Amino acid sequence: MKRVLITMLIVVALLPLMTIGAADGVIPWDGNGAPDGGTVLCDSTAYPTSDAVGFDIEAEGIMQWNLANSDGLTEENVTLMVNGVEFDAFSKTGSVIKFFTPYYEGLTPTPDINVTYIGPAPTTTPVLTISHYCEDGGIIILEVPEFPLIAVPIAAIVGLAFFFQRRKE
Repeated sequence: MKRVLITMLIVVALLPLMTIGAADGVIPWDGNGAPDGGTVLCDSTAYPTSDAVGFDIEAEGIMQWNLANSDGLTEENVTLMVNGVEFDAFSKTGSVIKFFTPYYEGLTPTPDINVTYIGPAPTTTPVLTISHYCEDGGIIILEVPEFPLIAVPIAAIVGLAFFFQRRKE
């Protein structure tokens, strides 16, 4: 009985030490790269597909948010909140985590726009920025032609060149 009490006292005394490093937090957006200061980019090759981001980028437009200096965070433990809607991280390259949301007009820094994270606190001070955006309906989708549409004319030109070369001989 005495050992059980001593063990319980030790566990209770060490409990605060066990939770150090598991801090949940919020990284607010301070207006960096707001739509009036961000870069307009409507080239579809700069963005993932609608299927990958979960909304129709041609109809709703798109905004790319970057969480820079995100050392210590992973794309699995962060979520972007914009006006009460959650968006999962899309990818992480180096210390930058990318998020994609539909285009929002007239955003201003509010408590409703932030990144929440679960787990250890970042080792640097993260900065949330709108990298670039395209308003709805402005995305230019560049269609890649199918293989036969390119191969058949090339084969015809090569065939004609071969035919005329053989004819000269």
